[in-house]
Amino acid sequence: MCAIKSSVTVVLSVGLFFCAFAGGTRTIEGYVLTYDIPSGETYVENELIPDDVSEVIKKGDGTLEVKAGNSARKSALTVEIMEGYVKTAISTDPFGGEKTTIKVARGAALWYTGANPGQKTRLIYKMEIAGDGPDGKGAFYRTGSSGGDCLITNLKLTDGATIGGDKKFGVRYTDLNSHTLTNKVESTSGETLVYAHNDYGSHVKNPGNIVQLSNSVTIDGLKSWDGVSDGNSWTVAKASCLDFFTQASGIPFPWEVKAEANPTLRVFKDAEMLRGITGVNSGLSLTFSGLYKFETPRVLTIRGAVTNFVLTKNDAVLKVAMLTNDHYFSRMDINAGAIDIVGGGRQKLVNAWNTSHIKSGGSLLLED
Repeated sequence: MCAIKSSVTVVLSVGLFFCAFAGGTRTIEGYVLTYDIPSGETYVENELIPDDVSEVIKKGDGTLEVKAGNSARKSALTVEIMEGYVKTAISTDPFGGEKTTIKVARGAALWYTGANPGQKTRLIYKMEIAGDGPDGKGAFYRTGSSGGDCLITNLKLTDGATIGGDKKFGVRYTDLNSHTLTNKVESTSGETLVYAHNDYGSHVKNPGNIVQLSNSVTIDGLKSWDGVSDGNSWTVAKASCLDFFTQASGIPFPWEVKAEANPTLRVFKDAEMLRGITGVNSGLSLTFSGLYKFETPRVLTIRGAVTNFVLTKNDAVLKVAMLTNDHYFSRMDINAGAIDIVGGGRQKLVNAWNTSHIKSGGSLLLED
């Protein structure tokens, strides 16, 4: 059946159904359902995907809007978005259950417009994405009435890819597959991408590069890192914020952090997760809050020269290990606990007026 009254359905042969509608076609041939929608057109699909269909293909630069929930579907399904947008506001399995895989080709996008699906009513599919979408906004594009902490269950990059939209969302399992993931989410609510959630466990496999372009990114509750190697990095753009939450089992954040002018890194619960920071440029603001009361100091290791470095620590004991010379702190606030700075040969504490500043309330230990 076609989804609009002005269409015509013709049975051409056994197993081949052709549906022509204003501006596009809907064809079922064997086990394959194909939509071909030209640029500027939108086709609204109100019908369920037939049970005997195992593959859905979206062609054309137009938009396919899926309004029929397929939560009762049990069989496997592959959805290939080759061109244009596939749009859905359904938070309860618009493309079937956990056996569904959605593949987004370069130049295409899956556009989710629904409300927060919740952590347990999430998009449970395996998603494979590439490219920046039809208009550069993202291969996965998220808008809607509210954000969500765990929207995508499984995400894999088949090439460099961009995610975007105006609401935060989460990914439980991320396989960067040695490619670069660019975040263009424009959220005013703070975190824009949560790569993990403690309730489900988390995993980042084969990390490539993750580039943060707007607002902030959160890393929360990562269980393990797989395929970590030299050359992986996280880039924090100008005046952006990168948040780190508790790592499980003492797993540190191992990647290089490349920060442009005036970024903010905020660390919650565990300082040791940041021992892999390298190559941070000028203007860094690093804040530690909610650190556990460990008997021994947690260690933050900084490699390479860092200038105009604002360090704020709100509780617990923190040891900062400087591996190279020339680390310039323009301001250091110790609101509680202590900070031990060791190694590196030379550290300077100066502000814009060349006057040292150490806020009292804790203690500071400097060693050669």
